[in-house]
Amino acid sequence: MVQVQTMIDWNRPAAAPILECHRPTLDERFERFMADNPQVLPLIVSMARKRKNAGLNRWRIRAIFEILRDSARLAGEDNVPGVGRVKLDNAFAKLMVQRVMATAPDLQGFFQQRKET
Repeated sequence: MVQVQTMIDWNRPAAAPILECHRPTLDERFERFMADNPQVLPLIVSMARKRKNAGLNRWRIRAIFEILRDSARLAGEDNVPGVGRVKLDNAFAKLMVQRVMATAPDLQGFFQQRKET
């Protein structure tokens, strides 16, 4: 009888079970972002009101995101002037519009939103 040599040590105790990792949902990530960056919402509301008062009827939240990002780049750093380091995730767009309109009812309907299919 031929004995087969294996690399498995059958006397070694089993590894600890793999624990499921909780991946935060989009809502959880957004709430965390808002808690970590409370200065962003008033800034976005202010920017939107300025555009609306200048005669703009509709605007996109992602345009505000890009303006905030560009203002940081133009300042030569990764910080939004007057706000600090902020990482705006485009996935937050819909949730941010909802938060802005809940906070500032005068901006209701001001932001363009994709229709749900």
